[in-house]
Amino acid sequence: MDNVKEKIAIASDHAGFQLKEKIRLNLEENGYGVLDLGTNSENAVDYPDYRKALAQNILKGDVKKGIALCGTGIGISIAANRFSGIRAALCSNKEMAIQARKHNNANIIALGARSIDFQCANKCVDAFLNTEFEGERHINRLEKIDKKIIHEKDIDLENAVLNELNRQKYTIELIASENFASRNVMRYQGSVLTNKYAEGYPGRRYYGGCEFVDVAENLAIDRLKQLFGCAWANVQPNSGSQANQAVFLALLKPGDTILGMSLSAGGHLTHGAGPNQSGKYFNSVHYGVKKDDGKIDYDEVRLLSKKYKPKMIIAGASAYSSKIDFKLFREIANEVGAYLLVDMAHYSGLIASKVYPDPIPYADVCTSTTHKTLRGPRGGIIISNNEDLGKLIDKAVFPGLQGGPLMHVIAAKAAAFKEALSDDFKKYSRQTLLNAKAICSSLKDNNFEVVSGETSCHMLLIDLSNKEVTGKLAEKALDVAGITCNKNSIPFDNKSPFVTSGIRIGTAAGTTRGFKEEQFEYIGKLISEVIDSLKKSDDEILKTAELVRSKVLDLCNKFPLYQ
Repeated sequence: MDNVKEKIAIASDHAGFQLKEKIRLNLEENGYGVLDLGTNSENAVDYPDYRKALAQNILKGDVKKGIALCGTGIGISIAANRFSGIRAALCSNKEMAIQARKHNNANIIALGARSIDFQCANKCVDAFLNTEFEGERHINRLEKIDKKIIHEKDIDLENAVLNELNRQKYTIELIASENFASRNVMRYQGSVLTNKYAEGYPGRRYYGGCEFVDVAENLAIDRLKQLFGCAWANVQPNSGSQANQAVFLALLKPGDTILGMSLSAGGHLTHGAGPNQSGKYFNSVHYGVKKDDGKIDYDEVRLLSKKYKPKMIIAGASAYSSKIDFKLFREIANEVGAYLLVDMAHYSGLIASKVYPDPIPYADVCTSTTHKTLRGPRGGIIISNNEDLGKLIDKAVFPGLQGGPLMHVIAAKAAAFKEALSDDFKKYSRQTLLNAKAICSSLKDNNFEVVSGETSCHMLLIDLSNKEVTGKLAEKALDVAGITCNKNSIPFDNKSPFVTSGIRIGTAAGTTRGFKEEQFEYIGKLISEVIDSLKKSDDEILKTAELVRSKVLDLCNKFPLYQ
């Protein structure tokens, strides 16, 4: 690295992409380090996003100089100059570039890709990089300019958000509980409704000025009822966990017995796990899966129900890929007089699109998150066909568990429910399932063991025991390669939850991005390359990670996110 002259940041929009690539290669050939901040294709993008990355890397001190390109160079230079401490100069010839540095101490040169050719651009860049600021009389002039610049008030926070955006854009997201909300959903979540308190329910508020947020909440309720064909809905829970807590508060008393899937078998914390409130306040009993096929042991569910007479049986899971027999759960609940709560957080989008079994006809109450396969904002919902139970749960949500509802999130939920009612969303859900089956098949072809042997939803649980790799190590290695997943315990796991013998992956986010079966088969092969490399030397592991990372980046560029 001793022969690298200087590290230069470079960024462009789609119009400047081709010229950016030529300049980048030329800089590298001439011994410069280059921080390429995108864009990485000719797909249409917004130049302000890239000026921000460029400006912030300079202000942080990661680099001292930058090169910005768009069609004319005008837009990206104006945008960059909004940052205090940035001096972006639009140059179209060598002399302008010299003066930009000598008299103006410019730290970004802006070039118009439609205005100059590579030869001219190269002369400008060379002059810019090799001219020093004269200082002296020019310093006072620059100080006067800086005082009038519109300041970005929170560079550190802006940078964190931008970095997260870029992480999402340029990595493959396989966390089963994550998805990408639409711009429309995010717009409503960031709306003025965040300013409004509205304790109570539409038409029955404890605050004035609620006539318009009432409209938003009623839209969310009506659309949700239409989406799932149910008689009652509550859209106020702040999360799936709080939705479950509200149901418990409404229908149970401390000390009552509940029967849920064990955490180790794929259940959720709120289904009676010891560290959770549900495990502390109630007598919690757990069912699991069969060792031979990894599927729910319904005989055990029935046996435990008859033995312990639970007040509530919970169906649903956080890491279970097979179909759940909700009709059989209903039969068992009826045998012992128990409520049946279905936590459909992971499956709700698939259920709405009728590509996964529908629990609504069988459950007393269903809860869900609104992100995951439903592709909305992070939040919770509760639905039921029993309006009398609904009245009890309404009181449990407010005032029992929560105060003022998050009206901006409820508006975003309403937007997401409208999207979920569309034919496009149904196609998306079907593709999510096809993609899950594709990556499942790909991984099995590469000697991975899939818990339960198949998937009937958006996710699958991978047992890494035969690979002699822990879930913790696999998660870390895949992350380096640009593939994000989470370590996860497998049924009958002998490793701690902090280490685990497995990983959980999902296809909802990748499907939103546009991936189809071909891409997920390919991703399965990339996962195999990374995991199988972990038995090799450190150099081989690093080489494989770098190679896979480049393949991931190429795939992400072909399927751009938020463009």
